Amino acid sequence: MMTEDTIAMVLAGGVPTREQFSVLTMNRSKAALPFGGVYRLIDFSLSCLMDSDIERVGIITQFLPSSLIDHVADGYSWDMKGYQRCAKILPPYISYEDNHRWYRGTGNAILQNINFIKDRQPKHVFIVPGEHIYDVDFKKMLRQHEKSDSQITLAYKEMPEQRYCPRFGYVKKQDSTITDFIEKPDEPKSRYVSLGIYLFDTEVLLEEIEKRGEDRDFFDLVSHIIVPLANEKRIEGYEHKGKWCYLYDYLDYFLYHRDLLNGDLPLREWNIMTNLEDRDTGFRPPAQLYSSGNINHSLVAPGCIIEGEVESSVLFPGVHVKRNSKVTHSIIMHDAVIKENCEVSGLICDKDVVIEPHCKVVAMQKNLISRDSLILLGKSSHIQSKQKIKPGTHIKPGTIL
Repeated sequence: MMTEDTIAMVLAGGVPTREQFSVLTMNRSKAALPFGGVYRLIDFSLSCLMDSDIERVGIITQFLPSSLIDHVADGYSWDMKGYQRCAKILPPYISYEDNHRWYRGTGNAILQNINFIKDRQPKHVFIVPGEHIYDVDFKKMLRQHEKSDSQITLAYKEMPEQRYCPRFGYVKKQDSTITDFIEKPDEPKSRYVSLGIYLFDTEVLLEEIEKRGEDRDFFDLVSHIIVPLANEKRIEGYEHKGKWCYLYDYLDYFLYHRDLLNGDLPLREWNIMTNLEDRDTGFRPPAQLYSSGNINHSLVAPGCIIEGEVESSVLFPGVHVKRNSKVTHSIIMHDAVIKENCEVSGLICDKDVVIEPHCKVVAMQKNLISRDSLILLGKSSHIQSKQKIKPGTHIKPGTIL
């Protein structure tokens, strides 16, 4: 098995709808969404690739890419900078040929960046999502791919019916062969969901991409390649039995943070790397807990100052909770300030938000939360003193209320 003969294409340019992530993706891509106190979603893909010694990576992005570009930088944080190593951002571009413009589907995005593959002459190409939370062993998947003499391998996972999501692709299989792929059905079609992780022999990928892309303006990898090849019984299945989290919307974002606090998402056991020179995460002093403060069942990142009470919450770097304020069941991002005598619960708060004294920002009743009751505050919004924010309120970035 030769990982040096393998490259990866990370799909990190999807366009989340306003209904899915609301104010959280008004100024960033989903892949750049902060998660778990110090990480961003893209970190999980890049770290898994790093751990698998796959060090030549192209990152396809399109939607609001600025913060993602800043975060990935030159790939140094994942040891992807150096001779024969790279983490290269691949944005859309125009050329003298008419077929280069905005990406029109995942297959079209790979087609427009096909030179990234051809220039490196790999034997194998991984295509992986940059917006999921997982710890997949790509080396193990590659080992099975070579042992089975397969040309295409798809990663899947057994998923309980109650975890159904309308964005899942479901697979059916016979032994280790994928026999059918049903994309985004109205109800579960099997016990197995696709993880959006595919491993191709390079010759097969190039052939399928170029053949199917010739006459298509919109070209989707799943619909136009994976589904037909599954029907032809040409895809091998690789079962992932570890964790895999698909964030469909901001409720998933909230609930997976709850899983993190409850120990059901074992990030401490994973070797997740991030850009510690990122302006937001950066090198910060240790978190400080004042004598007036209290922290319970929470994750508190470096640079935080806690003078009040924090319970069942995730605080990103630089958050300041002042005296006599209580924060429960909330996600508070970088450098937010919650001033004196505030009550905060059921809140997803973006970066650089200020909540002035004597505010009540409460979405939860008796520790119960629903999608409709969560409160979302956009980046750099400012809540003036003595405001009462109703459950289900979403405030756009930069708003002064």
